[in-house]
Order: sequence, then C-alpha cells, then structure tokens
Amino acid sequence: MSVMDLNNLPTPEGINLGYSIITSYPHISVKEDDARVIHSFDPKRTGYVHIQSYANCPSRENSKEVFLTHMDFKNAVKGFETNKNFRNSILEGARRNAIDELIKVKSTGAGFSTVQMYGRDLELDDKTIEAVFGGEYV
Repeated sequence: MSVMDLNNLPTPEGINLGYSIITSYPHISVKEDDARVIHSFDPKRTGYVHIQSYANCPSRENSKEVFLTHMDFKNAVKGFETNKNFRNSILEGARRNAIDELIKVKSTGAGFSTVQMYGRDLELDDKTIEAVFGGEYV
C-alpha cells in the first residue's frame, strides 16, 4: 500500500475577473498509479483552460463558457502581446465595456464622486468619466 502526499497534487488554478472566471485544470497524471484518478478533478475539464462568463446573461446558471487547450490559451495571450491591431481592438472593446459599466452605475442614481471613483477603478480617464456622468454616452 502506498501513501499519497495530497499537498503535492496539482490542483486547478484560477483567476476571478469580475463577471468571468478563468481556470486552468491540470492534465491527468501520466503515471499509472492511484494518484491518476485524483488528478482528474473534473473529467470534462481536465487538461483545459475553462473560461466562464456570465456578463450579459440572465443568471450565472446560464453563463457562457469555452474550453481551450493550454496551448491555444497561451497563443491567445501571445497574440495580444505581439499583434498591435488585435491588442488595440481588445483594449478599445474593454474601454467600451468599462463605459457601459459606468453607465449602469450612474443609472442607479449614484453621485459624481461614486461614478468618478468607480470609473477610475475601471481605468477610465477623468474626461471620459465626466462625459458619462454628463450623459454624452448612451
């Protein structure tokens, strides 16, 4: 009978991005031992990067999800880092997403200082924050 050191088993690693979660699930162990089963935390997700987002979804239960291989995910990150046009497209989309979030906060009746603080958290410049608060974006 062998003893397993549970502290050394690879576990899923993830990051929370607000409305999204990205989790990297380890591959199944190549060793033919008892640990092989334990490495398989979720057979459907083992060996993949799982991206789950509930932004613009009616609920978390109806979230969008995608499974990428670790290599595909790495290449997507590399593409963002090296392809100027792709990076600019993503950054402009993220800026518009931040503006949309700020519009939602403003629609709750929040005051300027609250909108400004949240806008800065979203990395928007003061001119854009003032424009959102002034109703220039819809």
